[in-house]
Formats: sequence, structure tokens, C-alpha cells
Amino acid sequence: STKGGMISDMDREFLSSCGVELAPTKRQLQFRQRFYLYQQLTKPSERLYLSYALMDNAEKEIRPSYFVGTVRNLFPGLEVRKITADSDAEHISELFSQCAVLLRKHTEGILKEQETSRLYIMLFTLQQYGSLEMVNTLVEEAFLSGGNERLDAQIASKLYGSVLYGSISRLEQYAACPYSHFLKYGLGLREPKEFVLESADVGNIFHDVLAGFGKDLEQDGYTWKDFPLSYGEEKVSRRLAFIREQYGDELLLDKARNGYALSRAERILKRSLQVLQKHMQAGEFTTYGLEIDFDVSCEWNATRELMMRLQGRIDRLDVSVAEDDMYVKVVDYKSGNKQLELDCVYAGLQMQLVVYMDSAVKMLKERYPKKNIHPAAMFYYRVADPVVSVEGAENFEELPDALLKEQRSRGLLNCDPKIVHLLDKDMETASKVIPLTLKKDGSPAKGSGACTEEQFTIMQEFMQHKLYEMGKEIVTGHIEKSPYTRKSQEDGCTYCPYKGVCGFDEKQYGYQKRQIEPVSAEEVWQKMQEICHQEGDLRSNGSNIYSRPAKGY
Repeated sequence: STKGGMISDMDREFLSSCGVELAPTKRQLQFRQRFYLYQQLTKPSERLYLSYALMDNAEKEIRPSYFVGTVRNLFPGLEVRKITADSDAEHISELFSQCAVLLRKHTEGILKEQETSRLYIMLFTLQQYGSLEMVNTLVEEAFLSGGNERLDAQIASKLYGSVLYGSISRLEQYAACPYSHFLKYGLGLREPKEFVLESADVGNIFHDVLAGFGKDLEQDGYTWKDFPLSYGEEKVSRRLAFIREQYGDELLLDKARNGYALSRAERILKRSLQVLQKHMQAGEFTTYGLEIDFDVSCEWNATRELMMRLQGRIDRLDVSVAEDDMYVKVVDYKSGNKQLELDCVYAGLQMQLVVYMDSAVKMLKERYPKKNIHPAAMFYYRVADPVVSVEGAENFEELPDALLKEQRSRGLLNCDPKIVHLLDKDMETASKVIPLTLKKDGSPAKGSGACTEEQFTIMQEFMQHKLYEMGKEIVTGHIEKSPYTRKSQEDGCTYCPYKGVCGFDEKQYGYQKRQIEPVSAEEVWQKMQEICHQEGDLRSNGSNIYSRPAKGY
């Protein structure tokens, strides 16, 4: 194919006759496009206006679409009216275009003196044409300054209520862009529902199957360390079959694509069970609970006139008990390639793991008051089946270790040697299951996800301040169009579903993305510590932030 396709239309038709379902051919797409055009033509009840350009933006002549010829053949009596340069419509359009250019120059302070009188004359001329309302709109748009949107606090209170409800992801969305948060949680905008198995749906399937498998282990008397792999594969297949039944006929809307997505999910889950078992066998932790619900509450004053209540769910909570000490590990399953980065934690873009750990520690302290509760690790586990290079390997027995290293947990761990041993008892210099590599002197190498227990405490205290700060901004009406940008390739607009609504445009005066500057881990820890030691602690202002397990757990 001249456009780089792997197979021709004839090949597609042959494969289709053999029962292989592929994407539509060019011919099928062409007929589909004509059908859509037919639908648009038949919708008007009284009049239908069709227009086409004779020149492009570079003033080069262009040919009309084939569709114009089709319509003229169908209706040979149609009269084509050409808008000439002398027409009022063309004249007004040109005046508006020139006014827009001069007004923009004026707002930027670069309008020349001789252009000022010309601008006034054109504005006066447009008013004489009876376009006063359009002139006012043009002037308002020219002097519009974006990015400073704000709601009155009373309006925000009526919009959100006296208690803010949601999840940690709600605040992470606010950190990504306040206006995106306003559109979703304030105005309640939603995208039209279209059934396609997207990455988010597959991620939910991963969560459901792994959580259900944990319950199967408990019912059948197994643990994550000792279940037979054949047992795990059978349970995964059964749970996915149940999910297929739940979706039912909706899968038939795109049966080939969705069927492949589910078969791929089954392969990934079966491999993940093997890897997760290796992770648990490598350490001294046991699973305390799965899908643990909790809520985080913030009170801004003693009278409780304003509160925030965020609910969350810990995918897996592991503990290790030694005499009077209990060590805590939280695990969050992710289908994407997510890393825990300290600058994102500081900016509020990654709050989940920190809040999960804080909630788990407080919950266990309440249940086991005689135990010393220590944060051991907070990890993301990526549910995936990666491709691993075995170049240079003498035999395929090296493949499992390479795969295990690729599927190491990601996040932060307590670098206390005793805790490291509990997480990976066979580790020497580089772990295959946790994000830690040691230098010759025994200290963590650069890039390892290691911190001290004191730093865990600092991060948890900092997160309380962050919750307070962001919640206060929301209820006081902050809805700025201020998406973040980071590392010149990642920003709050990339996956935002509201790009067609907000009108954010960096070319417009006042609109600019909020730059998150790259900083070292040492700088982030120092900034967090400074904030935690600032005067005016939240509790001294009559405010309180606390976590508790959800009722019934």
C-alpha cells in the first residue's frame, strides 16, 4: 500500500471470508461516510444551506468537494450564488478580521500611532453597519485575560455543599487543573457513554479479579505464598468468564477488539499471579486485608461549618509482626506504567499512596494500641506482561529473573536494614522484587526508592497540610484554568476530557500552564520538612484532619 498498510483491501476481503474480523476497508469507510452525509442532508425540515470555498488560506484556488458535484447532479436546477468582494458580507468580514488584529496589538502594547486612528474608524464603520453587539463582543474578547477565574465563596459553598465528598483522585485532579475539577465536580459534566473497553475499564477488571482472587485464597485455605499456579489460573479464568457474562451483548459492539482485550487481560493476570507470589515469598509479610475502605476527614473550624470527607480503598495491606513491632506495607495495583515521584507528591499530583499509608498506620494504631506501628513500604504494582530482553543469556532459565526484575514494585520503602530484610530476605546488593539497589558501603544507590522512617512521618504530616490547603482553595472558589506542565512532555491537558469545553489557549493573553520545576529528592524532603515546621499548625487554628476505617470493616 502507498500509505504503508500491511495488507491490501483484497487481502482484507479474503480474510473476512475466512471468518477473520478486521477493521473496515477503504471502500467500506467510503460508503459509511456517504451514509453519514445522507443522514445530515435529510435532517433539516425546512431549508438546507451548503457552502464551499474557492480558495484556501494561502489564496490558492481549490476544487470543490466531490459532494458538491453529486448534489448539483441530483438537483440540476440549484442556483449557486458566489459571494463577491463587493458584497456587504465580505466587507464586514474583512473589517472584523482587521479589527481583531489591531485590537490584539493594542492589548499587547505594540499598536502604532497611525494604526490607532485606523482602528477607531473601522470600529465606527462596523457600528454603522448595525453590528454594535458584535463589536462589543470583539472588544471584550480582545481584552479578555484568561487564567484568573474565581467563584464567590458563597456560590462555591452552594455548589459543593458544606461538606466536600469525593476521593483522593478528586484532589489529584484539582492539582492537575482547578478548572477541570470545577467542570467535573462542580458542574457535573460527563462524556457521552460509549461502550469500548478502554484502559480504565481494563484496569477495573484487573482490580476486580485480583481482589476476588484474594477472597478465593481465604475461602480455600491458601495464602499468596503457597497457592498452586494451576489453581490461580483456574480462578482467573472463572472470574473473567463471570465478567464476560456481566458485560453480555455489549461486547458484541466490537467483539473482535474487546475479545482480544479480555484474552490479553487473562494472560496478564495469570502472569501477574506468579510475580505477586514471588514478591510475597521473598519477604516476611502476610496479607492483612484486601480492598480496605477508609475515609479521610478535614474540619476547618471547631464549629464544623466546613468539612471535607474523602473516601478511599487500599487494594492490599500487608503486615509483618515481630514482638512489640508491626510493620506496614500498602500496595496499589496499576494497569499503567506509574512511578512514585517526590516532586509530584509535593505538587499534589500523587497523593494516593501517602494517604493510604497514613490511614493504614492510624487504623492499626487504633486496633493494636500496644504495638509500635512502623511504615515499611508503599508500592505501586504494575499489572502487566512486559517484553523482556534475553540478549546474551546462555539459556532460558535466566528469563524468569529478568521478568521478575522488570516487574519489581515501585514506590518508597523504609531503608532500615531490618525492614529491608523483611521485604526481601535474600537480597544482597540488588533486589528483584523491591526498588532498592545498595552501593558498596551499604547505602541506597541513586534511583532507589528508599527513605527513613522519619521521612515517612514528614511526608504524612505534609500530606495533611496539602489536604487542608487544597480543600480550602476549592471551597473558596478557585477554578483557574491553570493546567500543570512537567518535563516538557506531561501536562494536565493530555488526558483531560474537557479540552473542548474550557477554551484554554496559551496564545491568549493570561493563559499559561503552571510549570512544575524538576527538583531533587533532597530538595523535596527539605521543603516538606520546612512546611511541617512552619508556625500556625492546622490544629492550633481549630482545624483537624484524621483518618478512620470505613464502618463495617
